[in-house]
Amino acid sequence: MSTREHHSFEFGRFRLDETERLLLCDGKSVSLAPKVFDTLVALVRRSGHLIEKDQLMSEVWPDTFVEEVNLAVNISTLRKILGDTDDGESFIETVPKKGYRFVAPVKVLDNGYVSGQPQVSPAIELPVTQIETSGTKTSKSFAESSRRRWSVWVTLLLLACGVVGFTLYKLGTRTRKPSATFATMRVTRLTNSGRVVTAALSPEGKYFVYAQAEAGKQSLWIKQLATGSNVQVVPPLDVPYAGITFSQDGNFIYYVADESPAATLYQLPVLGGVPKKLTIDIDSLVALAPDDQRYAFLRGYPAQGESALFIAHADGTNEQKVATRKNPDFFSAFEDAPAWSPDGKLIACPGGTASADGHYMTVLAVTVDNGEIHPLTTQRWFRVRRMAWLRDGHGLIITAQEHDLSPNQLWYVSYPSGEVRRITNDLTEYNDVSLNAEGSTLITIKHEVNSSIWISSAIQTSIGRAIRSNNLDGVEGLSWTPDGRVVFASRSAGKSDIWISDAAGNNQKQLTDSGNNRWPSASADGRYIVFMSDRAGRQNIWRMDLDGGNQKQLTSGGNEWFPDCAPDSQSVVFLNMLSRRLLYKVSIDGGVAEDLTTNASSRPAVSPDGKLIACAYFDDPHGMKTAVYASQGGAPIKLLDFKGFNLRWTPDGRGLVTIESHGTNL
Repeated sequence: MSTREHHSFEFGRFRLDETERLLLCDGKSVSLAPKVFDTLVALVRRSGHLIEKDQLMSEVWPDTFVEEVNLAVNISTLRKILGDTDDGESFIETVPKKGYRFVAPVKVLDNGYVSGQPQVSPAIELPVTQIETSGTKTSKSFAESSRRRWSVWVTLLLLACGVVGFTLYKLGTRTRKPSATFATMRVTRLTNSGRVVTAALSPEGKYFVYAQAEAGKQSLWIKQLATGSNVQVVPPLDVPYAGITFSQDGNFIYYVADESPAATLYQLPVLGGVPKKLTIDIDSLVALAPDDQRYAFLRGYPAQGESALFIAHADGTNEQKVATRKNPDFFSAFEDAPAWSPDGKLIACPGGTASADGHYMTVLAVTVDNGEIHPLTTQRWFRVRRMAWLRDGHGLIITAQEHDLSPNQLWYVSYPSGEVRRITNDLTEYNDVSLNAEGSTLITIKHEVNSSIWISSAIQTSIGRAIRSNNLDGVEGLSWTPDGRVVFASRSAGKSDIWISDAAGNNQKQLTDSGNNRWPSASADGRYIVFMSDRAGRQNIWRMDLDGGNQKQLTSGGNEWFPDCAPDSQSVVFLNMLSRRLLYKVSIDGGVAEDLTTNASSRPAVSPDGKLIACAYFDDPHGMKTAVYASQGGAPIKLLDFKGFNLRWTPDGRGLVTIESHGTNL
């Protein structure tokens, strides 16, 4: 086949210069991430022809294994950037189950190498699962500039939720040291739907059940490991699943559905049937007793500043409170998981302490007979999530986050010595852990995170451009300045810092470099940026000039988050998590903070006229809602029946904007 090189191409309003790695739209440069650019080049080179997914991935990521969702993300990004052709069609056509085709006419401007059918290495075939989770978050979703209204948002992409199997070679026995076991473990990827949310392994290790996202809904499936066959046991419903547990005999599945008004526990025969409702208002997965006669779960009481461990009979009756922790101590009762020991005497729970000196979690043990609580280890983590006992009771495997900015990893906690060893050591997230009865195999959910900051017209939100990609850009805060620049948090320097750029993504400047700095909010007078920083050893609210100068600490209480600058630029509203989730206000010059609320709240957003504060509200018995307070605090003026994370006011102050995500869409 003949080969020629084509360095430049024209299509529609665009010119693509391969040599200069430049995409122009009407003569203006368009910012593209490197692999997005490579994807576009590969498609344009073979315009009019089908390129299969494996072939395209091999060319864009040579000698590197990546999941198919990475390609899907690049295609989605290109479609947003390119928009539609003059005929109203997308530049890139999807050929179902095959690949993609660049359908717009392309004009070659100069000569050189191009291969009509390039030689590429075969795709690596591994069962993989990774999903596009709509973790998209906004900050200052609508802002008025001197010329037009723009919207800025960050796309947080959770790549994965892949079910991963670790073969641990009889970890539950004491014939091998754990360190040797971990060194020889084998890892297998078990799913490739790209939409797995949570999963659990059957006791005999032959099946696993998982929740799968489908067009904004979720369904439950059971899969046989040996054959790969799938059976749907619960059809798609408009309900997210918080977690799944097998009964010890493998006959039943227990799952928590995050329903309205409160999360509910169901029991389902393993081969399907009619789900049985067991417990309402449950804040964790359940742990089954060794004889399957009882289950344990956690429940939080934000209004009272308490959290508790409960035990109930397997049919949901005879619910009893076993142990209670009061602020600043807590059980982690937010979709985490206890674990019942094989001898039935202990229930391990994630728990910790939040004080002015910081926040930490560890693995706690509750004695079933008397409710006594004691730590299983002296190790402290930032977050402990899920856990599973080994079959001989001599240890647990947990998922835990070592530091605030580190990913969830798999850890081994020996019992009764409390010795801790890390199993995984990478940059991905492992959010589930489920062991078979032998203790030889576990499955977990693997997440990989990418993000991009996008700018678009608030009127024509389908048209936009990416100004920053990766490094969790914008995930931990975005804000507009009055002169139309974007302030955002990024981890591009290896930790979290505040950056600023113009709306085109140019003239980027790092503003902080000490400690971790997040959740920026620019003042309306253009003088300051307020933000959260841990540089003094605690999470406090700080202020700096718009150019990063004159950085000043405003609060000193500790565990203070999510500042929002009032429109008069004279005060800052923020969350204090020392004893409960309460809102406070402090002067822009610092000083003693004034408490605003007595109800558990979070993520405040001050209205454009400064008279109202909207926030997440946790004290309703039917679940999280959105509350609106007067700026001086007190009781809520109004409760709205939707979850109030990532709120922003419309510019006229007459409405609230939030994000509701469905599958891969917003």
